[in-house]
Amino acid sequence: MKQSIFLVAGRLASRIFFRFSCAFIIALLSFAQLCSAQQPLIPHDPNFLSLPNNARTEIISREPLIILINNFITDDEAKALKQAAQPLLKKSLVVDGEKIDIEHPDRTSSSAFLTIDSSSSLALPITKRATDFLRTTTTHAEGLQVVHYKNHQRYDTHFDYFDRTQPSGRAAIGARGQRVATVLVYLNDVQPDSGGETFFPKIGEGLKVRPQKNMAVFWYNVLPSGLEDGRTLHAGLPITGGEKYALNIWIRDPRLVNQVNETPTSLLVAANNEQADK
Repeated sequence: MKQSIFLVAGRLASRIFFRFSCAFIIALLSFAQLCSAQQPLIPHDPNFLSLPNNARTEIISREPLIILINNFITDDEAKALKQAAQPLLKKSLVVDGEKIDIEHPDRTSSSAFLTIDSSSSLALPITKRATDFLRTTTTHAEGLQVVHYKNHQRYDTHFDYFDRTQPSGRAAIGARGQRVATVLVYLNDVQPDSGGETFFPKIGEGLKVRPQKNMAVFWYNVLPSGLEDGRTLHAGLPITGGEKYALNIWIRDPRLVNQVNETPTSLLVAANNEQADK
């Protein structure tokens, strides 16, 4: 009889302890979520960024944050990137509506991708330079895209982030996550009267950046909350004399895979832990 009483009491105590433990864990997780919600997902703070050696920077817009980085690459790197891309150049493609990687009349340039695991020895150090700037890792970067604009070629207004309201955007996000940041590098000079500027029509009365060899333009494609920033609408204006070479380095948020209906989370804070583990 006594054994039965002790057995029942033991089972009751175990159930109470289990329920208390579950409640405590749930409360702890809720508190952690509350604390993290008080921090911006994407830290739009220039002090957060890690500048490359010998680079001079200029903030040309704070809302949204856009930074010029002079001497992001060297003359030799610019030359080598163009040489590596030239035999691979094909008609540039876009993500639009229900389709991924299609030709579109709004984009008339040619482009080529140089991946980290390709024969190009330049891809890894340049990619790492961009991801180091963002205090993240190369696993979050797409392959380098070299773009070539001939006379009169252009890329009309567009966003670098993927539109989650469109099937193609959801598919692209589901594959590797949202494009949270862009580093655009110019591989040659374009004269002031020859067009080819990168144009942000929604910033002030319109912000233009003239291509200068080895200079990079950095901006976030999303707000601090992680939602897409419509102010980053931009265009590659037509070249009216000569040609333009540029390099796109896009940084993705891989933790958004299969979560396209949720608010984006930040890779920039999480990647610090990855770097600490190395």
